[in-house]
Amino acid sequence: MNSISPSVFGRLFTPHRTVDIDQQGLVINNKKHTDTLSWCDLTSPICYEYGVLGQTLRFATQSGQYRVWMRAYGSHRILKAKTDQLWVNNNIEPLNELLEGINQFAHHQFLRQSYVADIKQRVKQQYNRWLPWIKKSEALALVSTQIKLLEQYSQWSDSLTRFLQHKYTQTQLQRYAGFFDNVEANPLTEKQRRACIIDDDNNLVLAGAGTGKTSVMVTRAGYLVKSNQANYSDILLLAYGKQAASEMDERIKTKLNMQAIKTATFHSLGLTIITEVEGKPPKISKLAENEKAKIKWVEGCFESLANAKPQYAKALVNYINNNLNDVKSGFELSTAKPNHIALLQEIKAGGYLTKLATLFSQLISVYKTANITLENDSKQIQQAWKLLKPLLANYNHYLDTQGEIDFDDMILKALDYVNTRKFISPWRYIMVDEFQDISPTRAALVKALRDSKPRSSLFVVGDDWQAIYRFSGADMRLTTEFAAHFGFTTQTILDVTFRFNNKISEVASCFIMKNPAQLAKQINSLSQVTKPAISVLKTANVVSSKNTKIAELNNGALAHLLDTINKNKPAVVYLLARYRFQLPTKADINALQQTFSSLQIECDTFHGSKGKEADYVVILGMHGGQFGFPSTKPSPAMLEALLPAKDLYAHSEERRLFYVALTRAKHKVFIISDDNNRSCFVDELINEHQIELKELKNIASKVVAQV
Repeated sequence: MNSISPSVFGRLFTPHRTVDIDQQGLVINNKKHTDTLSWCDLTSPICYEYGVLGQTLRFATQSGQYRVWMRAYGSHRILKAKTDQLWVNNNIEPLNELLEGINQFAHHQFLRQSYVADIKQRVKQQYNRWLPWIKKSEALALVSTQIKLLEQYSQWSDSLTRFLQHKYTQTQLQRYAGFFDNVEANPLTEKQRRACIIDDDNNLVLAGAGTGKTSVMVTRAGYLVKSNQANYSDILLLAYGKQAASEMDERIKTKLNMQAIKTATFHSLGLTIITEVEGKPPKISKLAENEKAKIKWVEGCFESLANAKPQYAKALVNYINNNLNDVKSGFELSTAKPNHIALLQEIKAGGYLTKLATLFSQLISVYKTANITLENDSKQIQQAWKLLKPLLANYNHYLDTQGEIDFDDMILKALDYVNTRKFISPWRYIMVDEFQDISPTRAALVKALRDSKPRSSLFVVGDDWQAIYRFSGADMRLTTEFAAHFGFTTQTILDVTFRFNNKISEVASCFIMKNPAQLAKQINSLSQVTKPAISVLKTANVVSSKNTKIAELNNGALAHLLDTINKNKPAVVYLLARYRFQLPTKADINALQQTFSSLQIECDTFHGSKGKEADYVVILGMHGGQFGFPSTKPSPAMLEALLPAKDLYAHSEERRLFYVALTRAKHKVFIISDDNNRSCFVDELINEHQIELKELKNIASKVVAQV
């Protein structure tokens, strides 16, 4: 052990103070106590300063400053190089660990934004320990390489982050090229592969129609396991419904040969969380599992409340008279119906109570998940609230007495358990499909799960162009403003569609992007054609009083188009419409199927067709009006108040719905349009886009004449 000798004055005035140094640190002895400090305790090496009475030693630890006066002149010449070297030898390991950790990110892990923040903080700490003193020290030779890197990293920029991310991604693309080539029937595209590899804290994949989003979800799960970044139990896959979850599981089983990764729905996730916290699964109400049963219960509750409370009966009658559009003549309370029983029977017989119960069954669910306070001056909303408030109280009381919960309670209860840390997420990788359909409550559950598990990442796939479920509480802004809700996000766009050709893509993309609220995307098609692939067939939809078939059957337009398609090779044809009543009946389809036996003819609504595809699509019901398309049927004011705010562009959700319909077709879309009452969407296609335009007046007149 070496001593830093005192000066003459030190020996005279502080004879009991000594400073000894060795490989581990230094020992400062005073008359009253002794301080032992390791070199790692010192934030930087000993600083030697000249003074009148001798040299002064200055050094610091995290807990305080030290100053030792009256040391021998020339101490720095004898010991500075040695004490600098001892400090370097004892403090080099944390610096090397930091630099090696940064280097590892370029080869073994995607550099997440949260890691960048952590690295910057650690670099700053090391920079303050080593610089600037090391630049003037003889010990620089021992750490010159590390100091150069430290200086570079102290100027950390976004470009450096992107460079390291790119370097890692390129390495993984090469290392797992065989996996990405063979996991699906066709090799994944460059964008699909990158979407699987990129693993920031929050990842948004915007997947246009037909761009292979399910392939990305499945492949990413397999890649995380294959690259040893995750075990099966680390991954949570969330799908919108049971059918989507089942299809995802089947893809994982067949494509990855893995059965341990299971896809959950939000309801099954809620069930898992509640069961783990409470020790047993909750009892799900039959009203949650059977919408008809719930509507019947609401209808019965209306009757009970109206019979028990005259004011409620009056509010019920007022709401029906003022808000149900098909009430031909108003109902009135009178002396002839003093206890309201006869009036309720009259309302019920007309089907109005069932219609009202259907609406309020939806309002119960939307209100429970909306998490808002109704403070609206609207007369219509206040009328609805008078009916809904007691109904909600009765509904919740019913569930409590039965010891049951509904699906909305399941999500809310699960969210509460995660927020209060009664449930800690075991999942490091949370992946959500069809994110554009998510509601604020479900999004809050996803975010809470992510936040409850350190170092977890969120990966969502969605397409704001296909956001068509606002009526059930979905909020498109959770996708279009994703980063504002979830934090810094890396976004990837899947821009190659394997489904429809370039002519369908051109029209559909321009049509949907007319709404400035939609995110701009360029969708490229593998299939290239030169002729228009969207055709409008103008007809006169005259309906015979002797025939209840839809107009497109009556006027021969549908048969004409099917005959045109039938001349090609066998094909799948979807008949789509905004409302189910605008579609052919099962008997009509059977008759058409017999006539056009080489075609596989299927029917669905626009909403029901989402996620499906066919060779050809025929769109029906393209006329104006309340039940036309776009529909001008007004939503109840109370429902609008509870749903997420809609974007201001005219017919925005209907426009997205039309985009969904257009993009179901691989080869061609046929639109049958009533020329006497044409949809404004058809007008827009005709006036602003390159489409095929035909008329069918002659055929229509012949068909009508035969009826």
